[in-house]
Amino acid sequence: MVSKTPLKKDAFSNLANYFNDQGATYFSLILLDDEKNILYYRSTNNKWQEKYVINNYYKHCHLIDRTNQLIKSDQPSFTLAWDFVKCQNEIAAEINALRIENKIAHGVSFCQKNFRIGEKNATFLTTLAGRDCDINFSENVVTRKKEIITSVIQSKVIQNHLKVD
Repeated sequence: MVSKTPLKKDAFSNLANYFNDQGATYFSLILLDDEKNILYYRSTNNKWQEKYVINNYYKHCHLIDRTNQLIKSDQPSFTLAWDFVKCQNEIAAEINALRIENKIAHGVSFCQKNFRIGEKNATFLTTLAGRDCDINFSENVVTRKKEIITSVIQSKVIQNHLKVD
């Protein structure tokens, strides 16, 4: 079983600062077990996250819908550039506008299924986003995919805080 030991603040913050120094205004990391239960979740914008959950935005979000479709698919990994996912309705468009107000735009999510944590398989999902005015943000992130994923996997966030019991 994977430990849900509280993360030392500096481990996630150091990784977030690394991405922030490269232009990211938002970073999140999610680990799911084989049954898709959340083992670990953290983001750099707690205020947005609280609004997103309390107001049930995630239930109407076109990005969550597309991510869930891809996670359920047979693809072992995927890259989701937000700019290519169209809002399906007015609520999704409003959520998108709120993201932009919170400096969360042009996001890219990377997912790797069957990511090994000790003896267990997990799904690893990390997201980076930038400012609305940084129209090249997602392109720059996609070109650095390998470096970004390696940075997260080799970080103390993964290495020191997700241990097998």
